[in-house]
Amino acid sequence: MKWVIASLPCDYSPYDELKNKGYQYWALGHVHQYEVLCDDPWIVFPGNLQGLHINEPGAKGAVIVEIENGIVGRLERLCVALLHCGRTRDTKPTAPQRLKPRDEALW
Repeated sequence: MKWVIASLPCDYSPYDELKNKGYQYWALGHVHQYEVLCDDPWIVFPGNLQGLHINEPGAKGAVIVEIENGIVGRLERLCVALLHCGRTRDTKPTAPQRLKPRDEALW
């Protein structure tokens, strides 16, 4: 099986160019927020495993890519961050909260 890892500048989003390469899955980097940009082929920002800053709230984790007989099947988001930071309504930073793994639903 051939694996290719590509790095693209964050201000460049060549979806048509990526689609035409013939790969089944693109894991893009730099952006710390999970986002699926396309599902045919999969073009995904998997995000990061742990929020690194008060302005990176929400669930953080990895993307599990199911491959069967050389074909990319479904994707599953696995939330693994143990600490979450955020802001209260009055915009004051909240204390980090320790969570048990899988406290938040996978999506």
